[in-house]
Amino acid sequence: MLVLIPAMLAALVGSQWPDIMRYFKIRQMSQGKGHPEYVPAEGTTFYPQDPAVAAPDGTGEFESASRGGPA
Repeated sequence: MLVLIPAMLAALVGSQWPDIMRYFKIRQMSQGKGHPEYVPAEGTTFYPQDPAVAAPDGTGEFESASRGGPA
């Protein structure tokens, strides 16, 4: 257990390292100490990148009726 927990924590931090660095660069930029060109555009994408996998407009989470729009 003394070796397993630090190894799991290191693997978690290592897998999220680009997102962690991007977060700190964005935070630094919002405090006026950074520059936008230093913030990498890469990051974790949560939306499907293949149009064949994506849902059509007006359905799913983006259904206008569920947001108070016309049905």
